Amino acid sequence: AGLPAVREACVVGVPDEEWGQSVVALLVVGPSGPPSLAEVRALVTARLGAAAAPRRLVVVDALPTRGPGKPDRRAAAALAAAAPDRATSVPGPATT
Repeated sequence: AGLPAVREACVVGVPDEEWGQSVVALLVVGPSGPPSLAEVRALVTARLGAAAAPRRLVVVDALPTRGPGKPDRRAAAALAAAAPDRATSVPGPATT
C-alpha cells in the first residue's frame, strides 16, 4: 500500500504447481489505475526482500472483510486463486 495509486492491499498465498505457493497481491486502486507488477515487486523487494514480492496482482473494487473491517484472508485467497494468471480486475465481494 506504499504506492500512491494503491488505496488498500492484501497479500495472500495461493497454490502454485511449481513453487507450492505463490504470492498474490489484491489491490484496491485509485482513479489513476493500478501500478505495474514491476513497480509493486520493486517496492516490496526493497522493503521485505524478493521472496515477499507478489508474482501476480489482482485489482478488486473492495477487499473482502469480516468482523470490524478486518481482511477476510480466506475470501481474498479464493479471489486470488480464481483470477486469471495475468494482472486483472475482478469485482469485489460483499462484506460478511
